[in-house]
Amino acid sequence: MPARDDALPLYVKEQGAMLGKSGDELTVKKSGQVLQRLKLIDVSQVSLFGNVTITAQALRVVATAGIPIGHFSYGGWFCGLTTGLIHKNVELRAVNLGDDADTTGAVCGQLAGAYWGESGIPKEWGEGLARRGMIERALEGLLASA
Repeated sequence: MPARDDALPLYVKEQGAMLGKSGDELTVKKSGQVLQRLKLIDVSQVSLFGNVTITAQALRVVATAGIPIGHFSYGGWFCGLTTGLIHKNVELRAVNLGDDADTTGAVCGQLAGAYWGESGIPKEWGEGLARRGMIERALEGLLASA
């Protein structure tokens, strides 16, 4: 499943090629020659076929962005998947499992917040939050006593 619907997959099939990072772009190179450049924001998923390598820098930036990397044999057989630890929709996915959905969503949100912190919570979620001021004051009180 692609990370985003408004971006396109990147398929790297050129044997001996290397997927790297340069600024905000992903680059596909072979023998030092650039074969392709793509802005990271335009990539929904990466599929590497056969003898294709990925640099540590490219792996870090792709995983951090929540873009899945599929690893395939030269013949196209699926070998594995690399994904980052992203926060995207984790609460929604937990709630959609059903059963005690409100409690599951609350616990999942608390764990995600503890792991990723405030910066991991989409800003639009806080904008429509009922009694936001009361919640923020209670949080400040908890942090002051910690």
